[in-house]
Amino acid sequence: MPILPEDQRRELVGSLRVVDKAILGHSHLDLLGVLREVRPDIISVGYDQKQIKASVEKLLREQGLPVRVVQIPKFGPNGLNSSTGIKQRVARRWTDRAKPRTVPGC
Repeated sequence: MPILPEDQRRELVGSLRVVDKAILGHSHLDLLGVLREVRPDIISVGYDQKQIKASVEKLLREQGLPVRVVQIPKFGPNGLNSSTGIKQRVARRWTDRAKPRTVPGC
């Protein structure tokens, strides 16, 4: 389970000055309907969503829609690009903290 639920992540992204509207993707999303309603200049996808980017670009070509698709680059150090990586790091730190410490020479 993500640290931030998807609706909160959407709110966070939507609050950025450069974002006019943030829409969550899902398997039943009517992308063409959204494109016609929102009429975006740019669609952005995550750094790990190459297949989604290719599918969106194909749809845009087929429909003759002049929308640019950009893939957001990976941000920050490895392991902090997903809530799973963050949770694993926190768990390791708590586990390490709980281990008894040995004092040299005792």
